[in-house]
Amino acid sequence: MAVSAPASPPETYGDPREVAAAAELIAQAHLKAGGRVCGYLGVVPVEIIAAAGFLPMQLSAGSVSRTPLADHYMEDLFDPVVRGVFERLLAGELGWLSAIVLPRAGDSVHRLYYYLCEVARVGAASLPPVLLADVVQTVGHPSDVYNQGRIAHFWDQMRKIGDAKAGDAELRAAIACANQLRANLGGLVEQRRSGPGMTGVRALAAFAAARMLPDDKARRVIAKAASEIAASSGPRIVVCGNAHDDAGLHAAIEGAGGRVVGDFHGAGELSIGAMIDEALPELEALRRRYQAGVIGSRSAQDAAEALVRFASEAGADAVVFSYFAVEEALTWDFPGQVRALEKRGIAALRLSDQARPYAMLQADAAAIAKLITQLGAGTRA
Repeated sequence: MAVSAPASPPETYGDPREVAAAAELIAQAHLKAGGRVCGYLGVVPVEIIAAAGFLPMQLSAGSVSRTPLADHYMEDLFDPVVRGVFERLLAGELGWLSAIVLPRAGDSVHRLYYYLCEVARVGAASLPPVLLADVVQTVGHPSDVYNQGRIAHFWDQMRKIGDAKAGDAELRAAIACANQLRANLGGLVEQRRSGPGMTGVRALAAFAAARMLPDDKARRVIAKAASEIAASSGPRIVVCGNAHDDAGLHAAIEGAGGRVVGDFHGAGELSIGAMIDEALPELEALRRRYQAGVIGSRSAQDAAEALVRFASEAGADAVVFSYFAVEEALTWDFPGQVRALEKRGIAALRLSDQARPYAMLQADAAAIAKLITQLGAGTRA
């Protein structure tokens, strides 16, 4: 397929899907210039991918809404975004990738790794090398030892298919670059919270840019988003639940007069995680960060405490919960999170189960409008 990438991306994207489309054009141009591109999903050590000579890019389900090829292999319980990526891989749409990395630290993405290995084994699809970033997010000495070995193994694997000469210097440079990008995102979060700041739609696009675009281009998008002023000064809303790959919910909330000031999910602030300690040996620093410095469905954390702290720091008046119908892990945290929010005087609203792409149901639109009206009037349901 012939592609043409712009010399530089626009600094403002209207939606995460626009970012994803631009990222694929840029990645294919990078390949044509002799580079390597590694696609990934979930939380993986992007520093190792970059140090081994690859351009890391989070994969997108694109415009996929039906998954006839994936349906032949995959049960309905998979995250719809993961299912869409699987469909694109089976259809050959992402055959230009140099490698794919998937993490153990996530339900659907972990299982996708085994599905891809199997379809490749039986010759059902032609895929680039598929690697597992095998880091468990449990605490304790046995996990520390296990993860240290697996991080070193992943580094060896990436060098074998990438730059075999890469070493500590490349790792240090990649870590420093990733930390700088996290610092940029941290500044965006502070601006978003202190207000007035960017809309929730624009913030989601900036977070997507950090996961999908080359670092220099991502920083420009983040800086532009942080400089914008939100149109609404209404009730402050945090969105929690599954990480949607579009901004439909945010647009609906802000269209009803609210202002999204935080995203407690993997496509928002939770994608930032802890900074990497640059004073430690590189692989140890990476192990510490990906074992305990990132919040996910398999991480060791008190989910209720983490959400209440996040919502409080964002100055939220309410938290809106949105889950895919197939969500199996995060919904277990929901009852405790609501109780903890109520104790802090923060309202909570759970929307109906959602599909992909996001579609606002009439009942949910009415519930959001009611919540924002009540918050604006200083009352609660």
